[in-house]
Amino acid sequence: TITNSTVADNQAVTGNGGVILTSNASTITVRNSILWGNQAATGGHFAFCKYGTLTMSNIVMNNDGDGNFGNGPYVAGTGLTTTVNGYQSENDPFFVNATGRDYHLTISSDAIDHADSTYAPAKDIAGTPRPQGPASDIGAYEFVK
Repeated sequence: TITNSTVADNQAVTGNGGVILTSNASTITVRNSILWGNQAATGGHFAFCKYGTLTMSNIVMNNDGDGNFGNGPYVAGTGLTTTVNGYQSENDPFFVNATGRDYHLTISSDAIDHADSTYAPAKDIAGTPRPQGPASDIGAYEFVK
């Protein structure tokens, strides 16, 4: 399970899965997370061999893959079960400075107040208490005015 994480600017140079690569019958849950700017050489940002389960909720996601798999899971085989629920956005998360690897959110981010606080940790990666507004924020960092 991946919860309240920011996975950004990763690259799978010679294969599939710029974010996650799994073997047969894997179960992956991704919630309250930002998956942004990740790249894979031959497939999408998630790569499953077969018979896996992918559940995503409250996600800001846009990644670069090859061909038809740019922003979706790449499956080599059959039987992937996918469940998507909660808040979903492909909009820019508006990081403070992604080029400089500062993945804090700016006030323009869709990730603000869209996480499911049930699953959010009490503090973000920098130690800031969650939530700072009506709800927790999606991603590793809680926005602070």
